[in-house]
Amino acid sequence: MLSHNEFVRLPVEWIEKYKERLDWTRYRFVKNHQDLITVDFIKDNLDLFNFQRFGAAYHLPFTMELIDLLGDQINWNNLSSCDTLKWNWSFIELHLDKFNPYQLAKNKAVFEAMLEHFD
Repeated sequence: MLSHNEFVRLPVEWIEKYKERLDWTRYRFVKNHQDLITVDFIKDNLDLFNFQRFGAAYHLPFTMELIDLLGDQINWNNLSSCDTLKWNWSFIELHLDKFNPYQLAKNKAVFEAMLEHFD
């Protein structure tokens, strides 16, 4: 299976065409293709991803809308380290008890959002 070879980088056309045959649980596969996977692709193919258990999915583009769509499928520990989300203080404050404080504290995107908020 092509998605099992971490050195193979697939064209976006192949990803679209063969998405059902690719192993979306392979951390390295997802990480190597994160720049090709869009929020729209994720929303249209939620069934391909396991957001409860699979941490690499949180390296893909994430939006507040996607979080709302996923609802209780969110793994808050993994979301705490998501650096593609446009973080804001009100969202963090609302869900503070769900996050992993260590992951949240070392997340550069969270740090940058806090700098903006408290500037």
